[in-house]
Amino acid sequence: MPLSGADADQWWLRRAAEGGLDLHVLTPTNMDPARPRGKDAKPIRHSLIRYDGTAAVTDPTVLTRALLTGIGRAKPYGAGLLSLAPAATT
Repeated sequence: MPLSGADADQWWLRRAAEGGLDLHVLTPTNMDPARPRGKDAKPIRHSLIRYDGTAAVTDPTVLTRALLTGIGRAKPYGAGLLSLAPAATT
């Protein structure tokens, strides 16, 4: 069963902490679902949510591993991939 709403947010908060991040701002955006392709693909659907926000790095080694390997179970469908950029300073 796909997570949504507060359950999905809690999942991301937990995974981010396990991945070496302390989240400060969390902005979820629902995305179109990912579906496997091909004649032998299982008829499943992966709900997708993109999270934007700001965070502090708490463990650079763990974060590096998360960036290289991703998080979650739907990585083959483009889910669970992380990208980072420096926060804008004013």
